[in-house]
Order: sequence, then structure tokens, then C-alpha cells
Amino acid sequence: MATVREIAQILGVSPSTVSRALRGTAGVSKETVARVRAVAASLSNGSDSTEGTEGGRVCNQTCQTGQSGLMSGLPPIACIIANPVGSLSSDVFFSELIASVISSAKAHGRSVIVETTEATARSRIPDFVDNGQVVGCIVGGIPIARQYIGALLQTNLPCVFIGKYSVEEQSKELSAVIPDNYAGGKLVGEHLAECGYDDFMFIGGDLSIQTFRDRYEGFVCGLEEAGRSLKPDSVITDRIDQEGGYNAMLSIVKRLGSGSVGVFASTDWMAAGALRCLNERRIQVPEQVGVVGYSDLELAAHTYPRLTTVRVPRDALGLLATRTLLDFVDGRITGSIQVYLQPQLVIRESTRSDCSRTAPLEG
Repeated sequence: MATVREIAQILGVSPSTVSRALRGTAGVSKETVARVRAVAASLSNGSDSTEGTEGGRVCNQTCQTGQSGLMSGLPPIACIIANPVGSLSSDVFFSELIASVISSAKAHGRSVIVETTEATARSRIPDFVDNGQVVGCIVGGIPIARQYIGALLQTNLPCVFIGKYSVEEQSKELSAVIPDNYAGGKLVGEHLAECGYDDFMFIGGDLSIQTFRDRYEGFVCGLEEAGRSLKPDSVITDRIDQEGGYNAMLSIVKRLGSGSVGVFASTDWMAAGALRCLNERRIQVPEQVGVVGYSDLELAAHTYPRLTTVRVPRDALGLLATRTLLDFVDGRITGSIQVYLQPQLVIRESTRSDCSRTAPLEG
């Protein structure tokens, strides 16, 4: 039986949050309750401990979660995550997605083996994948080298990717469940333009990575359709964590003039770091600088001010990826398939509230 502390460490939340979620106490978001209960149910299915952990903390080794597949005699599936932000337990995006994969796989009598990787050109694919100990793989994270993707495909195991990966000649072979990052970036451009900011900035990860390039290009399109534009020197790339967002915003602050600026931070982590930088310098948000993030992680509703962001349906990503993979495994579909999930703009206090379009203000 899993302990409250073990569940908290896997999901990157406090033990008190887990306890309140399991008891149904008010004050815990529906998303967090769902994550906690999914992981608790999977870990309680006969798993007394978790491989690949040190003191209950998930590390970059193999981690088997849930035993229903082993009990039913069905071989497990793999979930391989490249370069989580911080660690797998602190990366809320992937911890929530993995909880959804575990829950969906359990419903089909399968267990899940989770592993993190750097996914470089020299990285080895996991032995349990290479040896055929799993029946298929769900793969996500950024960046993933094309050589690593190629090695996965050479196993001839079905693979479903979370996101869109540009791998040239291999691209037609990739089946994926894809959050539409271009559409999400466009929503941000349209929103910030309608908020009436005088200038605009984009801060994000390396634009050679498809995820950030799509968000950037969608942002530019949204601005242009609203009759605005992004200047060539208005793009800053950095680490996609809070430190990267802080440093990028520091560069913007140094050149602030009398006009207002709308900033699209291409991850919520970067946006949180950007807001911290602005708060420390007592720059008015959203009047002088408006900030929009991406993903709608739990932290977005707890920053000051609360963060306007683009919501990515992580539970749906995990559910669809698992179902699609098992459809391949069971022979219900063949060839390649790409499923796009549409994002939603969630407007909070980090952008001007006098905008008339799209989403309502949300708590």
C-alpha cells in the first residue's frame, strides 16, 4: 500500500495536499485530486515499493507503477520522458500526464514502466524496450534527438509520441497525440493585441525545437492578424524554467520605455520567473507589462498576480496516447496516426482585463 508521502513525492506536491485530496477536503483543485487518486489507485494494486526510487523520490531510472498488467498476465507498456524540468517528480506537466497514462493503462489490464532519459544522439534506449519486455512505448519531452527516435522505431514496437517532432525522413512514421502549439500561440497573440499593449516580446526555449517554434509562429500570426507585429529583436531564448524566465524578463526590464509591453512566455515556469522579476522591481502587472504563460500548470493560479495562460489538456493527452498505443498493440489500427488537441486560453490577472474576446476570467 502506497503512503501519502510516496504519492506526494511522485507527483511533486505536499503530503498535506495528498491527504486532503484523498479525503475530499475543500481547497484542492479537481486536477490535483484526479492526479492523486489515479496514482494512489495504481500504487495500491499490489505494489509494495517502486523500483528506481531513492527514499521514495523518483529518479532517472526505471520505475514500474501499478501491477494490474502483471497480475493479468499482460505485458506492460513503457512511458519514456525526455528531460523533465527539474526532475520527474517536480515536472507537474509530465507527472500529471503519467498519472493519466497509468489510470488508462490500468483500465485495460496493463502496467506502466516509466523511465526518464536525456534522449541525445548517444543515449541508449532502455534495455526493457530493446529486449521486447514491453509491447509499446509512449514517448514525450524535449528535446529528443532524431537518432534516439530512430533507435526506438528500429525496435519495431509501436510508439506513440506526445507532441510533434521534426525528424525529416522519419516524420511520416511517427504516430502522435499533439497539443496544437501553433493554435495556442495564436490565441496569445490575438489576446495581447486586443489588450492594447504598445509592444510585444516572446521569451521561450530554443526555436529549433518544434514545440517552441510552433508557439512562436502562432504568436506572430495572431499579432499580424490583429494588425500588430513582433520586432526582430523582440525574441529572447533561454532555459525554460523559472530561472530562464527571470533572466529573460530582466533583459526586457532593462530596455523598458514609457510604453507598455505584452510578453508571451512559452512555458508557465518561465512566466512565473518573469513575474518574480517584475514584482521584485515593483513594475506594475498588467498595466506596464502583461504576461501570458503556457500549459496552465497548478502554479499558474497561485502566482502574483495570477497567470493568464494557455491550457493544455494533460489528462486527455495521457488518455488518448494510451488508447492509441493499445489500439496499435491489439491490431485495431495500422499505419501512422496524428491526433491534435486544441488549447484553451485562460485569462487571469496578469493581462489587462478590459479585453473583450475569447475566454472569461477564471479563478
